[in-house]
Amino acid sequence: MPFIEKLLKLWHVKVVFLVNTQVLDKENQACMQFNCVKNKKFDDFTDFLKNKAGENLLQLLELRLDNAIYRAGFATSRRQARQLVSHGHFLLNGRRVDIPSIRLKSGDEIVVRPKSQKSGYFTNLENVIADAAPAPLSWLKADGKKMTVSITGLPKREEAEAGINEQLIVEYYSR
Repeated sequence: MPFIEKLLKLWHVKVVFLVNTQVLDKENQACMQFNCVKNKKFDDFTDFLKNKAGENLLQLLELRLDNAIYRAGFATSRRQARQLVSHGHFLLNGRRVDIPSIRLKSGDEIVVRPKSQKSGYFTNLENVIADAAPAPLSWLKADGKKMTVSITGLPKREEAEAGINEQLIVEYYSR
């Protein structure tokens, strides 16, 4: 009888582990899809996380160039912001950028390129910003008329997108 009890306990542990792994994986995939981040990039993020790992992960995601463009209201979705950056419509600190995953830091200045300002999308940018109605953020200042975005600090956990359980993602990658 003790052998059967041990087997049942072992089986229960494996089932619980599999169920927890599926929940963690589902949360991880949802966050990756939400932020347009590939699994390899998430692995890179976890290398930089030390204490307060969940909060640091959200800061890394929030401080991506494509996310800053979206949060400033220059795009209606993260995918659209990613496309705008990929097509080279922005200058970061005076240099043309086309990599959406660039990490921003405090003091960075993002400006729409003068050539891009004449395009149909950016001539109607004030309408796009009005439709998006972005909430004011403490770490980001956007000016729709000058077509500039300034990074003034670090994002706070309260300002990050709701619905992300970052602790589950950190648990998933700490295995």
